[in-house]
Amino acid sequence: MLPAGEPLGFAEHVSAVRETITQQLPAAWDAVLPGVRGTVRYTRRFGRPTNLEAHERVWLVVEDVAGSATIELNGEKVPDTFYDVTDRLRERNLLQIDVTQPDPAQPAGLVGEVRLEIRYA
Repeated sequence: MLPAGEPLGFAEHVSAVRETITQQLPAAWDAVLPGVRGTVRYTRRFGRPTNLEAHERVWLVVEDVAGSATIELNGEKVPDTFYDVTDRLRERNLLQIDVTQPDPAQPAGLVGEVRLEIRYA
């Protein structure tokens, strides 16, 4: 189980155009994809936290995005960057975050932590 408040702490796979790149987060994608603008997809597979008690809920937290983000968990849109995903979790999960940044003068990517938090209901 991921401890409450712990970042997922993983290297993300970043897809741009036809490339798949591994990038440690949080970070702007400029370090590995200089000059790329448009939309980049970040993906992460993870297991459902175990030993959850009935009064505990799992929240997805996406702290800071440089650009605009569309978030999906297991193919379903997540409407906010701080959202209770308990009822959407499966044994194995796929998190996808599409970040769009058209302005070459601005940083781009997931520049804050992405994590699961376990909270009391």
